[in-house]
Amino acid sequence: MSQSYIVQSGDTLLKIAIDNDVPFTTLLELNPKYQPNPDLIHVGDSIRLPEEVEDEEVEQDYLIEPVKPRPVSDTCTLMSSPECEAKEVHDILFVTGVHKTDFYCVDEKALKFIKEEVSELNKLIQGYVDLVNAVPDAESATKEQIATHARKRQAWLEAANYAGAIFLSESSLDRQRKRNEAIQIKKQGNENWEALQTQIKELENTKLFVKKYDENSLYIDNLSVGTLKREALERIDTDLGRLSQQQLAMVQQSAEKAQSSPSPIKPNNQSVKLNNIKGKSTAKRHVIEVFSVLDNRYMYIRADFFEREYAHWRQVPDRTNTRQALIDNNKKGLMQAVAKDIAADIKSDIKSGPLKKQIAEWKADGGYWLESKKEYDLWGEGDNSKIAVSHEAQLVRWGANAAASLDKTGMAIGGSAAIALAEASAKIEGFLPYKGGYAAKLTYTDANKNTATYAFGCFRLKGEIQISAFVGAMVSGDASAKILLPEVGEGSVGALYSPNVGLATSNTGGEVGLKVDGFAGGQVGGKVTGSAEWKAPPTTNVKEKEKVQIDFQQLAEVSAEGNIAGGLGAGVDFRLRLTPDGFYFACSGRFVFGAGGSGSFASLIKLDQLWELAKVILQGLQWVGYRLLENIDERAYEYLVRTSYLTFASDVVKDPAEALKQGVMLGQEVINFVWNERDATLQRQKEAEMLSQRIISEEVFSGVPADQLLPEVVGMMLNTLVEDFFLRREEAQETAICYLLKKTTYSWRKFEEILSRMNDFGAREAGYEKLFANLKRINTVLDGEQQREFNGWVYRLAKAKKQSEIPSMPFTPKTEIG
Repeated sequence: MSQSYIVQSGDTLLKIAIDNDVPFTTLLELNPKYQPNPDLIHVGDSIRLPEEVEDEEVEQDYLIEPVKPRPVSDTCTLMSSPECEAKEVHDILFVTGVHKTDFYCVDEKALKFIKEEVSELNKLIQGYVDLVNAVPDAESATKEQIATHARKRQAWLEAANYAGAIFLSESSLDRQRKRNEAIQIKKQGNENWEALQTQIKELENTKLFVKKYDENSLYIDNLSVGTLKREALERIDTDLGRLSQQQLAMVQQSAEKAQSSPSPIKPNNQSVKLNNIKGKSTAKRHVIEVFSVLDNRYMYIRADFFEREYAHWRQVPDRTNTRQALIDNNKKGLMQAVAKDIAADIKSDIKSGPLKKQIAEWKADGGYWLESKKEYDLWGEGDNSKIAVSHEAQLVRWGANAAASLDKTGMAIGGSAAIALAEASAKIEGFLPYKGGYAAKLTYTDANKNTATYAFGCFRLKGEIQISAFVGAMVSGDASAKILLPEVGEGSVGALYSPNVGLATSNTGGEVGLKVDGFAGGQVGGKVTGSAEWKAPPTTNVKEKEKVQIDFQQLAEVSAEGNIAGGLGAGVDFRLRLTPDGFYFACSGRFVFGAGGSGSFASLIKLDQLWELAKVILQGLQWVGYRLLENIDERAYEYLVRTSYLTFASDVVKDPAEALKQGVMLGQEVINFVWNERDATLQRQKEAEMLSQRIISEEVFSGVPADQLLPEVVGMMLNTLVEDFFLRREEAQETAICYLLKKTTYSWRKFEEILSRMNDFGAREAGYEKLFANLKRINTVLDGEQQREFNGWVYRLAKAKKQSEIPSMPFTPKTEIG
């Protein structure tokens, strides 16, 4: 059950995270209403803390033992009969995927071993069915419940691996385990510490700036400005002292934890141990599907069992009648033909009773007939085969046979599964990984040049996943049998059983497929379609009693074409990319499969959807302090900068109503053309005039808060507005400067970024000298009183940290514009 914390005086969200030993991003995930502004918390607010998890590991139950050597008799002879003696045939077996006229005659003792093996495997698959039935509810699932269920799935998978039913790469498992542990260690130990160091670094930089500001300037000519400067420095020193105390508390907390527990990983984050695993087989196949004539059904045995037993199953050397029945497409006569071949063999004798009765009544209405005539269909004769015969298909059917009645699969919390046994495929539809979505992470470089993350909103996939042993068109089961020839990798099949599923794009066609770490082969298989959806956090601080419903919005369509490789860096959940072909939304596998997901793909974004993703980027950049954000590539960011500037400084969009939105949706060809023609078609004076008109209009911002305008854009605007144009009064430009600073300068951090980018292209120019030089350029267009107002506004911003805490404008223009 989740805990809660009541906000006390002096609390910050980071302090609450530190005091309760919760990663800061986890606190943001659990309390999305604070994601837009983690500083805006009030005394008495209830903060949700992570769910309490019992202090215990998932117990590894291996369920069944690996295949043992064949039992011997008391007289130390093999239990099988001498070769010279004719054997009674108690069952006839066809092994899926081998030559279709091959069949095996099984004696009584061999049949006993087979039934024991099938019974053993049923125990293992029952564990899988129990696991699927225990999937957390899609509507109410918590992150902790989902993580626990994933660990249970991993435990079952390793039990299947131990038993020899599923063969995994131990090196891959070890790599995954070490990677997960490293992530947990970093998350538990470093995230809050690094966030604290970032805040300290930013305050130290602010203090340095304020101390140097106007030390040698002629503009400080009244005592009030000096007083504000001292107050700002006192506030900064107070904040630095508070953060230093939190820093000391974290050191003490870490020392206490090290003494009380030798392990840095909490029990609910530990992976399943493999200390007891032994007796690994070198076999590369998983379960093997055999058709039993006696039971008229498919049964499943382990590859190790088959290797042990098949030498004790007799193959009839002359199968002339069987071959002819297949050539003649004689479905009803197939089993009689098999019986004739066995009767003609002097070493085999069909036991009268159930087996003879089953042969006589066999109707060829099962999947075996389709599979058995595959070799003839390859030449274009007869009906197309619809049964998959690969090893992977048999692995699908093994699990599907037992779980066919279930309407969901443990693979995804929010999906329901329809399983087609003949085609060996599973189609999973719904919301993945679950209806509430996966908390998105903004990845950026903090003030100390370290990689940091910030939780912001949710992503999910609304669509369909087809897990199949087929390749290409065989996913639908409608392709010709010749497509069955190539062996496909086990990537898609493993998605049914593994908690760690990856995404990848095929080399041809751009289809998004599945790839599972640890399974042999690991080729891309299956198919993912649908749409990637995004839900923003609330934009205001909502009281606990109020419920604000924010709907998911579609960002990108995931189809059978128009996708490319994702190209995401380590730890990056999503990215906006711009290529010569257009804009792409790159999506991490975690958005589809949850915390264990890996890999990525990128889908082409329509221009009307681009606006929605652009708003995500604009919001995200604001709350990470306009640091280097890895969720957008350089070309896409340049496009947003150019578009935003041209929206205000040109008539690329004629109507100012929702001009920013319309500008973003124009596309790179139009924007690049207008940008490159600026010097020839738009004089800087005309740009200043257009800026002066549009900056004061709220309509232009298209509903996006003005303080989310990029610092590169604001810097270019100021660069244009501070120019003195010949024979033109400056009042309109002064008014625009006033509005621009007040509306767009969200924080002190952004103010510095704006000043460093006051040039023609919004490029960052490092060093305090540049900041002071650009401040002087702003002051040059102001008179004495306006200069004092402006300096006062600068100090208040440094003291308050956020623009919203300052009621005054930067300065009052000399003449109001009517």
